[in-house]
Amino acid sequence: WSSPTGVFSWFLASGGATRSDDVGSAVGAPTITPGAAVVLDGGRRPTLAAKPASDDGDLGLGKVQVEIAMLSVWLSGSLFCAAFVMGRQIACSALIRRSSAAADESHESALAELSRRLGVKRTVRLLVTSRPIGPVVFGLLRPTILLPEPLLSGSTGKQIELVMAHELVHVRRGDILAGKLQLVAQLIWWFHPLVWWANREANRERERCCDEEVVSGLGCKPALYARTLLAVLELKRRLLSLIALPGVRPLEVTSRRLEYT
Repeated sequence: WSSPTGVFSWFLASGGATRSDDVGSAVGAPTITPGAAVVLDGGRRPTLAAKPASDDGDLGLGKVQVEIAMLSVWLSGSLFCAAFVMGRQIACSALIRRSSAAADESHESALAELSRRLGVKRTVRLLVTSRPIGPVVFGLLRPTILLPEPLLSGSTGKQIELVMAHELVHVRRGDILAGKLQLVAQLIWWFHPLVWWANREANRERERCCDEEVVSGLGCKPALYARTLLAVLELKRRLLSLIALPGVRPLEVTSRRLEYT
């Protein structure tokens, strides 16, 4: 927040300068401006002579113009990124509503049993979509797991359970809210490469934590879980991810993640 490379440091710096001037005026100390001459007044105390005309006013005006230009660039970038994300979210939401349907009873029963074993207290919906979206979990108030039909038709029952368990752990950990907060931070500091890097590393660490909790909570063999990740990665060539929603992404299925499992 107070970083010199941050946007808000401009306001902090200007506010600090104003408070410093106010303190100087309150104690009655004269403010000595660089370039002003000091003249003795009857030998009693020093006073300041009038400062000769200079270009300080033009320099100050130029600085203000630069700050306004930088603020405009930052605001334009944030609005552009926010508009892009909102447009993508609205399009994905409409696509999900048109193409999704409730899962069959066998998958619903498996989800309820997994929720009990993993200690998920919230009620989680399960939807199946015919479009190439997911697997993903979304919904702050009503968490929903979305599974694509290619995943259901091309995976074994155990692999489908592991995928659903992974998404349930996201719900239990509150990763949906964390993803939203990361997105907000990235929209504000869109110009800062360290923020993009930190978000990417946070996503990878979050996925790794979910992997470990699934393996530990269900007591499954790590090799089976790793093969499930590889199967999902192979399907990901035909599937799409949703912005700011936790899910299995091709970039996150790395050799390091497989080694941890």
